[in-house]
Amino acid sequence: MKTTIHQTTLITAASLAFLIGLVIGRPMFVSGALVVGLFAITLVLGRSRWRNLAIIIMALTLGLWRAGQVRWSDQILASHFGQSVRLEGVVRDDPALNDQNQLSFSLATSRLDDRPYRTNIAVFTHRLPIRRGYQIALVGKLKPSIGANQAEFSFPQTQIISDHISWLERWRLRFFAAERAMIPEPLASFALGLLIGARALIPKTLQAQLAAVGLSHLVAVSGYNLTILVDGVRRVFRNSSKFFVLALSLWLIGGFVAVAGASASIVRAGAVSILVLAAGYYGRTIKPVLLIALVAALTAGLNPHALYSDLGWQLSFAAFAGILIVAPILGERLGLSNHPLGMIALEALAAYLLTLPLILHSFGTFTPIAPLTNLIVMPLVPIAMLASFVAGLAGLAVPLVGGWLAWPAILLLRFIVGVIETGSKLHPLTVQVSIGFMIAWYGLIIGWLAAIWPKRPTPPTWYNDINREADHVRTQQMA
Repeated sequence: MKTTIHQTTLITAASLAFLIGLVIGRPMFVSGALVVGLFAITLVLGRSRWRNLAIIIMALTLGLWRAGQVRWSDQILASHFGQSVRLEGVVRDDPALNDQNQLSFSLATSRLDDRPYRTNIAVFTHRLPIRRGYQIALVGKLKPSIGANQAEFSFPQTQIISDHISWLERWRLRFFAAERAMIPEPLASFALGLLIGARALIPKTLQAQLAAVGLSHLVAVSGYNLTILVDGVRRVFRNSSKFFVLALSLWLIGGFVAVAGASASIVRAGAVSILVLAAGYYGRTIKPVLLIALVAALTAGLNPHALYSDLGWQLSFAAFAGILIVAPILGERLGLSNHPLGMIALEALAAYLLTLPLILHSFGTFTPIAPLTNLIVMPLVPIAMLASFVAGLAGLAVPLVGGWLAWPAILLLRFIVGVIETGSKLHPLTVQVSIGFMIAWYGLIIGWLAAIWPKRPTPPTWYNDINREADHVRTQQMA
């Protein structure tokens, strides 16, 4: 047991060290000599009793090295700002109309002025027949950008190189069309946001209202979405073999990631679910802190800009940490661990507390009634997701009667959106907080958790169910 705990702590510490390397290596110049020196120290310590320290130093070194790669790539891009360039790439999300009636989307570039170069560019242009998955070429002046994209184009010359889309993308578009045919707007766009995190399709007004009541994380895909999917498979096929359940769950996760679009947040959600499933299948348990730290390191390593500037990635991680770590500790302290309704309320409150500083820093609006809004809306989200999914499938399979099957989703979504709209109108305050305030907020939460941390915090019910199955597997293996 000591070895297992020690390994768990080591992996968590190494993951956090890698993230720290990514953070401190970006704003400051870290020389290659320092990275090489840390690597040499790792090799020396790795042959002694200081092996664990060597692993942590190695993780920190890798983080610094990856941050240096990103900084070098960003400098190349910045050297082209204000110049006319030609970019080729693939449309990586669903084009949508913004407040200025411009078509906006993100381009995953593959070439910059006929040279290989990969980054994400925000594009604002006239209405064009462009869909996700199209390969296009753009010519125009490159400008700096903020958020998840590293630069932007405004009204560039556009050439469609290839309009070929996969069968999966065609099915995805049909599902979107069926959802909109069965459910009126803006409820349909909100439903798609809940199901697959299609935030860009949600009207800006509703996005602002979600931010005002602290619910922006609902349309940032998190492990919560896939948890519902995987837990449903496990319950329906509980009498089938474990391999069949695992294979079906992995297939559904892969399909979800492909349909929703492989953004950093969605890849992270898939990684969370796969790790938990694999641990349960092999008779192992995985601690929430380890889960969050490891997946954060993996996804941030693949796309460091998600850690630096992708609000969806940051919100979904904050909400997930609140649900997996803060809520169980509160539940144990308050004696609510075995009360499902009480835990649902605590999970909603914990997710709100951990996402609030990010929302205040990014949007600058706050509604005092937001905690109550969270307590009302969060328990209804799984039901709304299921009803919306049924409505979309009904629109595909039986459109003549699909409207009747969509009524539960319409009523539930209308109630949720009504609560959000009402909450956002009740005396909103303008509160813009600094990064220093955010750091202090999270520091206080970490200090408070350290002071009251129980020996064995009880994770959420769905998490306990998977770990309980893992215990059963271990018992069978020992027998």
